[in-house]
Order: sequence, then structure tokens, then C-alpha cells
Amino acid sequence: MVVFNVLLHAVSIILTVLALGKSENNGICKGTVVREYNETVRIEKVTQWYNTSVVEYVPHWNEGTYINNTEPICDVKGFAPFSKDNGIRVGSRGHIFVIREPFVSCSPVECRTFFLTQGALLNDKHSNGTVKDRSPFRTLMSVEVGQSPNVYQARFEAVAWSATACHDGKKWMTIGVTGPDSKAVAVVHYGGVPTDVVNSWAGDILRTQESSCTCIQGNCYWVMTDGPANRQAQYRIYKANQGKIIGQTDVSFSGGHIEECSCYPNDGKVECVCRDNWTGTNRPVLVISPDLSYRVGYLCAGLPSDTPRGEDAQFVGSCTSPMGNQGYGVKGFGFRQGTDVWVGRTISRTSRSGFEIIRIKNGWTQTSKEQIRRQVVVDNLNWSGYSGSFTLPVELSGRECLVPCFWVEMIRGRPEERTIWTSSSSIVMCGVDHEIADWSWHDGAILPFDIDKM
Repeated sequence: MVVFNVLLHAVSIILTVLALGKSENNGICKGTVVREYNETVRIEKVTQWYNTSVVEYVPHWNEGTYINNTEPICDVKGFAPFSKDNGIRVGSRGHIFVIREPFVSCSPVECRTFFLTQGALLNDKHSNGTVKDRSPFRTLMSVEVGQSPNVYQARFEAVAWSATACHDGKKWMTIGVTGPDSKAVAVVHYGGVPTDVVNSWAGDILRTQESSCTCIQGNCYWVMTDGPANRQAQYRIYKANQGKIIGQTDVSFSGGHIEECSCYPNDGKVECVCRDNWTGTNRPVLVISPDLSYRVGYLCAGLPSDTPRGEDAQFVGSCTSPMGNQGYGVKGFGFRQGTDVWVGRTISRTSRSGFEIIRIKNGWTQTSKEQIRRQVVVDNLNWSGYSGSFTLPVELSGRECLVPCFWVEMIRGRPEERTIWTSSSSIVMCGVDHEIADWSWHDGAILPFDIDKM
């Protein structure tokens, strides 16, 4: 059967090329003719351009198959640049959306950058006041990873001022939270169509991850928060299949605070490293099993990774309790590597500037301070912001393990700079088997813009 299919492919290509070579104007083609053959494994595209035939083989994923995502996370020695969108630099003269909260998520065939727009363009009057988090104009949109968030290539995903998105192997699922603070609604989309909703249950700014959700063998998982940002709130885990919610569970976490979880698949479970906006400068950890049972606590490591935070030397880690007694915070991430952990954090202890990722020996299971690797991604002379995790599925990477990747948001404009707007760009890094030199892949836009001088 395999031999027969190969012969059939060859014959179809030959016949197509011969047919394209015969035209009414003696074989001279004045345009482009495309023939596509959809196959389970690949698409064969035959293009004739000015009497020259080109056969292009395009990898093709069977969209009737769920991705597995039960593999372990790859053990990595460093993180190499994957993409950089330079959106704000381009936006001084290009049609670029004002955004915040960018994140990356991958399907079996591509990775996309998702972002929350403000319904406005950079260097335009509607960018005024976009430091505000929630408005009826905010939408979730996406582009192929590495592209700037421009109006020509962006794809609409959901109306949202808080969001998450992930791919189950068949279709994209996106979740956009919108509406008034007291009665917000999260709309689940699957394949671009609304399929389910989650209404606010505590009446206090329902919100979700601002990074990729996680799909394992067809079921997708995400975490939501409803309640105060500076004291005890309520937390839930959701499970969906093809965009329909099939399970949920409340997370009991008295004295702890969970927001903006950065989650990834690892060994058949969902591991999340979150933000404590109440008291802790250590990060909450939530490990979710497919049956929605869970373990919750804090990242054990003896080095804090939230901002603001105190001195490393004075910090005492804990696997169960918030430590550091510093309110506020910033979205961040971590990756388990056996008993070690990679954690990202701003270089500054007090502001969202600079960014580094460090590997702490036994930091997932013990209050270790032993830093065995460190890599600078943005130097401390430049602004950073949120950061979050995602993985490359084995169907995309060709590896036997899940490649750990992260993105760093680089916020520009208000409140730190003298502009009328707030927006961001991002740098994306993926794990490799080699150590990578320190450098600063910062935003680089020269401010203020023309609109700020009026």
C-alpha cells in the first residue's frame, strides 16, 4: 500500500507538470497555476511560473488527531532566541496595534503570538490612556510568531481584556474575558466559534492566565481567579474538550494567592508557576492531574522570583507558605527539571527592568539557594514586564521530549516614560542543549513618538 501511494504521488505530479506545460500560447504561462493535493502526511504543491514548474513539499498535520503532550520536559542547558517582534520600533511609522500581555502558544504545525489590543494603533490619538487594563475596546488577536502585531496579518480571536489560548491538535481554543468588573464573562471559542462561557462567580474581576493554556490528549486545562488582588481570592481549574467545559474544581489555598499562572505539560500533568499579588515574593505552584485533582503550594527555592522582592541573601524559601512579605507582583514562570527548576525574574528587585533566567539546583523540591546557571536576556538598563511559559509539542519539534520555551514582555510608555500610551513588544526564547551567552534583546524603540509631542 505504501509503494502504491508513492507511485500514485509520482504519477499525479508528472501528469500535472505535463498538463501545465501545454497551453494555448505555446507553453508560455503568463500567470501562476497552483494545484494542491491534501494528504495525511503532506501537501504537494505544484506551481508553474513563466513556464517553470516547481514542486514544493509542505509538512502537513492530520487535523483529525489530538496532540499527546504527555512527554517529559527536555532537560536544557540554556535558551536560544526564537523570535523578536520589534513591534514598537516598527510602530513609529507602521500600522501596529497598541498591545499588552503578549504570549505564545503552539500547534503541531506553527507557533502564534497572541496579544490583547487596545483597539488603537501606535502613534495615533486613540492610543491616549491605554495604560488602563480593562475597556470594551480590548480584543485578543494573534499573528505568526515573530511577526509584529500589525493590522494586516493579525487574526481576531476574541473580545477580551484577559485571555488564554492553546491548540489540542485539531483546532485552537481561545478564552477571552470581557465585561464589567462585577459581572465579567469568559467566552470559550473553539475553531473560531463561541462554544461555552464562564460567568464571574465572585463578582470581582474574573481573570485568567495571560499565557498559554495546556492540552493533553484532547483535553485542555486552564486556571481562573475571581476576587481581590490584594487579599484572599477564589481560584478554579477548568477542563474542556473541543471547547466545551467538561469539568471544574475549586482550588483550596487559604492564606495563599494565585493569579496569572504560567502553565505547561510535563509527564502527563499540568505544572503551573503563578503570581502571588497579596504577600509572597515566592511563586505559587499548582500541579494538575487529568482527573482535576491537584497539589498546590509555593516554589520551594530559596531565591525569590517575583518583583518587588528583597535581597536574595535575606530570603528564606518555603514549599508551603508565602514568604517575603512584599505585596504586588508581576506575572512570571518556571520550569521543573527533575528536582531542579529554571525560573525567570527581573534583574531589578524593585521595578520591571532587566530579565534573567536562573537554574536552581533542587529548587523544585527544596529551599535551595544553589544557582548553577544564569542567563541574561534583557539588561537592567531596559524595561521588561510580564513573562510566561509554553512548550514545543513533539509533533512540531521532532524531539522525544517537550522543548521548554518562554517569552518576555518589554513594556514601553506609561507609567515609566513620558508618553500618552502604554504598549509592549516581546522576545521569545527556547531551550537548547548548549549554554547561551548573555545579551540584551531589549525593545529598542526611541521615545517619545510624534503623537506624544502634540
